[in-house]
Amino acid sequence: MRKKYLRCIVIFSCLFLFCSGCGFSSGKNTSAGNGIVEDSANASIDGDGEIPEDSPGQAPEGDPQWFLNGVSYDEESITELLSFYQNLSPSENLFFDIPEKCRLYKYNYEVLDRPNQPYAQEFYEAFQAVFPGRTMDENCLYYVGNDSKYSNEDGLNLVKGHEDEIFSDTSEVVYFSYDESKDGKAPVEGAYVSLELGNPAGYGYGGFNRGKTAAISMASSGRDTFYSLTTYDPEGHFPSVGYYSPKSEQSFPLADKEVKIRDAAAFVEKYMAELPVPKESNMEVSVKDVNVLKIAEGQYGYSFLIVGTFDGVPMDYARSVLYSSSLRKYALFTGGQAFMLESDELDIVNRFRKKQNVVDQEELTEGISLEKAISLLSAEVTAHVSFEVERIELVYRIEYIPTERGYFNIETNAQKFWPSWRFMLYNANDGLTYVFYVDAATGELDHFTTEGRLTLLK
Repeated sequence: MRKKYLRCIVIFSCLFLFCSGCGFSSGKNTSAGNGIVEDSANASIDGDGEIPEDSPGQAPEGDPQWFLNGVSYDEESITELLSFYQNLSPSENLFFDIPEKCRLYKYNYEVLDRPNQPYAQEFYEAFQAVFPGRTMDENCLYYVGNDSKYSNEDGLNLVKGHEDEIFSDTSEVVYFSYDESKDGKAPVEGAYVSLELGNPAGYGYGGFNRGKTAAISMASSGRDTFYSLTTYDPEGHFPSVGYYSPKSEQSFPLADKEVKIRDAAAFVEKYMAELPVPKESNMEVSVKDVNVLKIAEGQYGYSFLIVGTFDGVPMDYARSVLYSSSLRKYALFTGGQAFMLESDELDIVNRFRKKQNVVDQEELTEGISLEKAISLLSAEVTAHVSFEVERIELVYRIEYIPTERGYFNIETNAQKFWPSWRFMLYNANDGLTYVFYVDAATGELDHFTTEGRLTLLK
């Protein structure tokens, strides 16, 4: 038990140190010192949304049951809402993701673990679904868990030869990892593949790699050993052209043909929805942004940021690890990744969350409307700066549930979620982006900052 807690402390400390170096400051207190966040006594726009004299009129309050009744927003209507406030203006590349109608909840989630024998069957089914017609090489199927005590002479924990022992021991969950690139040698022909389903830390992750993009990296790198497919990320090997909205009409030539970003994002969501495993998950996957990579002259690839989504509303997300130290209980981790090299398939999927399942839902009957959230936001920031609104989204914010001793629980990754409006504001005066949250149930605000601009191109 002592080892478990020490391990928790080390991991959580490393996470904090890493995040502290990411250019993010703490919440209200830090930025208030810059004169960016108003003290309530000095705010030029009060918490009830008082409008400056030269505004176009009284800002609407919005419908507290908008998510049940259905309200449609477009760029024109959002621009009109922002025009009521002198300190907020729409960015040229304003991105918004607001469901027209949905149900909002406070909820927890569980990881879809299962006894080892049914899990193994699920893994084999996933392999056939992702790599139809391919024969699994039993010398490339590894496992984690069960104290990883059945290892071969190379120290690798092969399933081969230990099936009976692994499946008969029900005291600990086992996770499989299939990786043909494990020995580091380049494939004689074709491409290696890999597949993971689940994670020993309980995160509900999964992923696969068809090896095509990694083979291109291999050919151009002059390496003698092949990349590990379970950790390979094309964003570390090819230059970025830019980050685009998943709604973008822009198109780039892939390996086989030119495809609009919007159509490619729709393909990803459809593909992930149709994966046959796990069958019980009520978590969906959605695309939040697209990093266009240049693979070769006249050839590009799409790297999609994918996140877990419940009933049309995504979990809070980022492309890199963020940490809001204004309230230490909040954390924000990287989303998953899907990569498209050719128009009709995904070459890579990393960290998809379909092995998570939403439980303990508490449905909301009323909430903070977008109109009210913008009013509260305007009241929170200084009236002396005009912030460019880069993004407006409805997300499920994450609060981590600690162990009884107060540690981060790396075994269950226990979390609870509740809906929040998320606004990204850019301040040209200090070059910072302010990420604000307005609790969609209570209207409570908090925020953090990051250097630079988080623009999604249209």
